[in-house]
Amino acid sequence: MWIPSENIIAVLNTAAKLSLVVFTLAIFHQVAIALIGIFPSRSFQRISNNRSLPAKTRFAVIIPARNEEAVLAGLMESLNRQTYPRELFDVFVIADNCTDQTAAIARRHEASVFERFNRNKCSKGYALEWFFAHYFKESSFSHDAAVIFDADNIADPDFLAVMDRHYQTGTRMAAGYRDSKNPQDSTIAAANSIFGLFQGRFIHQGRTNLGLPLSSVSGTGFMFALDIIREEGWHTRTITEDNEFTMQAILKGETPVFIREARFYDEQTTTWSEMLRQRWRWSVGTAQTMRLMVPKLLKQIIRGETILLDSLWFLLQIPVFALISIISVLRNLVLLPLFKADALTILRNTVPLLGSYLLIVASVLLLLRLEGKKLKEYGKAALFYPLFLSLWILMQFLALFKKDTEWKPISHSAAWETKQ
Repeated sequence: MWIPSENIIAVLNTAAKLSLVVFTLAIFHQVAIALIGIFPSRSFQRISNNRSLPAKTRFAVIIPARNEEAVLAGLMESLNRQTYPRELFDVFVIADNCTDQTAAIARRHEASVFERFNRNKCSKGYALEWFFAHYFKESSFSHDAAVIFDADNIADPDFLAVMDRHYQTGTRMAAGYRDSKNPQDSTIAAANSIFGLFQGRFIHQGRTNLGLPLSSVSGTGFMFALDIIREEGWHTRTITEDNEFTMQAILKGETPVFIREARFYDEQTTTWSEMLRQRWRWSVGTAQTMRLMVPKLLKQIIRGETILLDSLWFLLQIPVFALISIISVLRNLVLLPLFKADALTILRNTVPLLGSYLLIVASVLLLLRLEGKKLKEYGKAALFYPLFLSLWILMQFLALFKKDTEWKPISHSAAWETKQ
């Protein structure tokens, strides 16, 4: 049996120790942001609740939609129920390669419909690029800011009013609070819902409290000043256009923030197949954004813009954790001949893993309590959430070796709308 030399063991042990230091710092960074995110911003709350501020901002509400006849009416009706003055916002629906009644439904709800047909460029990013190219050529449009929704969303009645108050007080880019339409539909839907809540409270809120830019506006329910893209238009090439667009804005000096009081509801995938397909697309898109944006971030960090270090870490954390995992596995394989499988050693190696599992479950239970959610709907997903999280992390690791993937729409249901 081959026994590793002392030099090999020393190198592997040194690499393992360095990896442990990096891992510890990374965990400390995330835990610190999460703890700070427990407390909502009081200054933001005051702005959100300042009903004495007269409505002023002109919004272009933009809805990219492909064959969304089952859910689009629900979003349109929620927009028509906004407390915000109707004359201050216009709704634009991008009927993107639709073969159903999406465009007709949008017109019945008095939206401006832009029909697009291009089978070679089928993604939300391309649809937005095409729309804004037409939008900025139209001299009759005079909006201050854009709001992006997915067709399956439902906007809270005060969504636009809250965004207006923040825009008037200097906010130029903001993500709203994403809640779930359907956590009760399945354990998978509940787990996806927890992910959204976790992102809002423990990632977005913490960064906003610290004055750091959000690393992603999370795809839907977000607002941005139109002058951010007025000159060059919308140009994204990855299949997670939200991540890429956020990084583009950060590189221009923008600071996207999180506004809890601007609430909307998002439909979650309910089956394994749809969840895996959606997560794989997100994972590949994040890897694409990493390859595209890391050099640009590094260039500006070298120039002294150290606030971008957080954004850089957001993109690099998956490959860094992947490298740490590879070092750990390699070390264990090389040292396997020296391993003594006594009960005490096995227990010592199992305790940290079990402890991590229980810590994640505990953090999810805390999250649900903070957000006022019912354990009846989320309890089973909370118990198994570490397994879902491990699967998603594995997919992100595998996506590092995939340069592209086909964009496929996720089917949506009108069930939630019919309950309202």
